Amino acid sequence: MIRNVLCTVVLFGLSVVTASISHAVDVKLGLNGIDVDAGPAGSFVLHYPKLAKGEKKLAPIEKVIGDASALFKYEGGAQLTVEIREGGLLQLHVQNAGPNVDSIRLDMNITGSARGQLKWAANGGTPAEVPVTYAGTPFLFKGDAKRFELVAENGDGLAIIQPHGFQQLQDNREWNTDTCSWFSVTRIPFSRPGEAYVVYAIVNPGDKAPALTVKPSADDTTTPPTATAKIDRFGQFIAKDFSDKVRSVEELKADLEADEAYYASLTSPATDIYGGLADSGQQHGLQKTGFFHLGKIGDAQVLVTPDGNAFFQLGVCTALINIDDYTKVTGREAIFEQLPDHRDLKYRTAYRDGYKEYPSFYIANTIEKFDEAFSPDAHARRMIERLRKWGFNSSGAFGVNKDSAAAVKDAQFPYVTFLPLGEAPKLPLKDVWDPFAEGLEAKLDEKFAQHVATKANDPLIIGYFVTNEPVIEDVPKIVPGLPASKYAIKGRLVQMLQEKYPTIDAFNTAWGANYGAFDELGEAEVIIATPAANADMQAFFEIFLEARYSLIHRLFKKHDPNHLLIGDRWTIGSANNEAIVRIAGRYLDVISINYYTYGADLAFLDRVHKMSGGRPILLSEFHYCARDQGLTGGIRQLGTQQERGLAYRNYVEQAAATNYVVGVQWFSAIDQAATGRFFDNEAANIGLLNVADRPYKDFLAEVMKTNYDVYSVILGQRPPFAYDDPRFQMKAGGKKIVNAARMVKPFELDGSRNEWPFLPAERVGAEGLVLGEHAKDFEGTFRIAWDEQNLYLYAEVSDPTPMVNNGRADLIWANDAIELFTGADDLDQGGGLKFRDRQVVIRGAKTPDGMTPANFVNAPKQYDVRTIVLPNADGKGYTIEAAIPMESLGFTPQAGQEILFDIAFDDATIGRRQIVWNGSDRVSKDRSVWGKLAFTE
Repeated sequence: MIRNVLCTVVLFGLSVVTASISHAVDVKLGLNGIDVDAGPAGSFVLHYPKLAKGEKKLAPIEKVIGDASALFKYEGGAQLTVEIREGGLLQLHVQNAGPNVDSIRLDMNITGSARGQLKWAANGGTPAEVPVTYAGTPFLFKGDAKRFELVAENGDGLAIIQPHGFQQLQDNREWNTDTCSWFSVTRIPFSRPGEAYVVYAIVNPGDKAPALTVKPSADDTTTPPTATAKIDRFGQFIAKDFSDKVRSVEELKADLEADEAYYASLTSPATDIYGGLADSGQQHGLQKTGFFHLGKIGDAQVLVTPDGNAFFQLGVCTALINIDDYTKVTGREAIFEQLPDHRDLKYRTAYRDGYKEYPSFYIANTIEKFDEAFSPDAHARRMIERLRKWGFNSSGAFGVNKDSAAAVKDAQFPYVTFLPLGEAPKLPLKDVWDPFAEGLEAKLDEKFAQHVATKANDPLIIGYFVTNEPVIEDVPKIVPGLPASKYAIKGRLVQMLQEKYPTIDAFNTAWGANYGAFDELGEAEVIIATPAANADMQAFFEIFLEARYSLIHRLFKKHDPNHLLIGDRWTIGSANNEAIVRIAGRYLDVISINYYTYGADLAFLDRVHKMSGGRPILLSEFHYCARDQGLTGGIRQLGTQQERGLAYRNYVEQAAATNYVVGVQWFSAIDQAATGRFFDNEAANIGLLNVADRPYKDFLAEVMKTNYDVYSVILGQRPPFAYDDPRFQMKAGGKKIVNAARMVKPFELDGSRNEWPFLPAERVGAEGLVLGEHAKDFEGTFRIAWDEQNLYLYAEVSDPTPMVNNGRADLIWANDAIELFTGADDLDQGGGLKFRDRQVVIRGAKTPDGMTPANFVNAPKQYDVRTIVLPNADGKGYTIEAAIPMESLGFTPQAGQEILFDIAFDDATIGRRQIVWNGSDRVSKDRSVWGKLAFTE
């Protein structure tokens, strides 16, 4: 699943900023730390202070967090009270500190959007940007300091002020971790043995440092109020009622008999030993090779089992090992009604690796239910039996490890796995490595000999994934900014440029640069600012892709000629990139896509299949979620469990009918914890089973209709199921055209159309729903006009909760907003955004002080957009009028010209929802789904 990268940085001061501060810093105590809202500069979490001595930090054994104060207790009797006081003061009271405590440590995380958007300074020193790319310097600041600030361009931000101490800002990309980090260490000024007050301030960057004076409470021994429990002993929301809610241990134990009857009532179709369609090999002329391989039934590409029968993978990710159901306790103990008893060895098995910080309520419930300590092996065996009852035939990704391997072998349960690429040096992109690194092939050859060759004769392996969701399409964007001294790939780029351009002057002319020699490029942060530079990077990207995939193919086939190479589990952004798919298709047996969508978009899948040279496709991750048990999140939200099942049927059967999709992998087997996964707080109803080990029977009843009969669809014996709902009827091409008339009269930004040329409005309604639900109360109309200076928009939106958007620039899209998409080049080409394509996101609300009204995506810089947003008289909608500079769109229009164009309306009334004029849920990633705009006189 796709994850957001976090950047950990400091908050620092810019005495040179002259813009007025308009947003007061808001400081509150949260579950994980001190929540700091700095308005347009962002929201941050200052992690709760740690008591320390030298490098050794004490972990609290008890935490109680209230609204204005928090109490932390430690082994040995030390305790720390944290209080929020007026004026942004943060007061810390240390008591009963022993000889192992002499200092307090603070650190903070912020999002990666700080890079290039915010500046930092220490003690009023010279401001510097939070670095966009690694500059070769791991330590940006280290030393004694009282004040650090982080400031946005308009002056918003915050400052942390402390009485004294050491502070450090470092760029962790030095160690191949895509973060920066800040921390401070303050010596505790003990006023009497074991006790002291330390006061910090969190204020606006322009504020004078307040007096850091102690303001004792009336009773310093008073502990914070106990927070109200939100999660019951079974891991369920206390305030949420639903039909399958467990209310006692006796109910859990009673489920044993109910489960026995339920699973006994299910009869899945007969298969061969590997889960393939029995007797299909002889009937359709498929070969028996002893390993999973590819074959054809008529025009349909299929996987074939080792016994020579047709096999459509119906896999489930994480089914046999526990990943997503562990949650984090530390810092929010009070929200849990009761935790599994860690002192009891039986219940200690409910904790991740035995650590008290990460319990799994799912495991705790199975311990109660089966009255025995949790056994990973027993869990895997139980899950295999259940999966087969529901018609699944294999393990998806993240399913087999040392704890589940024996169960898989004994049950003859097919599975997929990953190549051992840990030795490959990483680029500062998720799961992307440098194929040009010196000695890489020899290192990987050794690893493959150890971990691939030894499994070459395992008939249960369907195939090997290369990586998981690599952000590979961003390679052309980041490589020019890397230092060649650290990344071999940058040196290879410089080599290519030197081979192409006869002189440095020729290079400078093409790239709009001013370098004295090619030798300077290696360590320089080179900017892509011209079409020629963009074209060069696309050419280099193909060199990179060829090197990457040919190396993997060569080594894999050397050590394992028997199994399939099944791709990178691309996200849509990667799968939509023609160069990636075309070149990878030369070396992969199957291409895999983590394809989260409402329905199978056949136009998109057809294009990917053709770009790959006709490789079969595995849809390696997808899911649907419902909110009936209080769980939120998940990539595709629906209302009920039956809707989840209908969505599953629609997705799988439409895909199976393509003649080239050879399988799917559902993510995941068990719901994520209500309080979020231990490593990223995702909390969604993604499971076949809930936290109480109860199957979602309404959902699974629909799933089994497809799983039991999917081969009837593949063989053309019946049509695929189609869900009769606009969200699931994915648009299969076709381009609407909207006319934009020339704006002749002087334009006035006033919310009226008095000067506008006569144009009929284009409507976008519920039929355009591509995200979310309940769109009948949400629709929009729009008109477009133009002149040589601007593209003009006039849009009217019906919205029951209008004009809600105070998000920072890069999150305008997440609330009430309008998104325009334009592309003037290569109108017949699909795929990702071209160099001059633009996505313009316009805030659907009056612009908060200091916040921008619009944000440009895929543009060399941000531009000023003049907008006005006016509420409807009935309070159920709003009007936007905007003038978008043609300069920002990268072309000058002419009468009679056509460009690619689309428009989307965003709303956050019920979760997030979106309606689109022409495109699909891929509108921001795939220009092939855009319509067209024609410029008329």
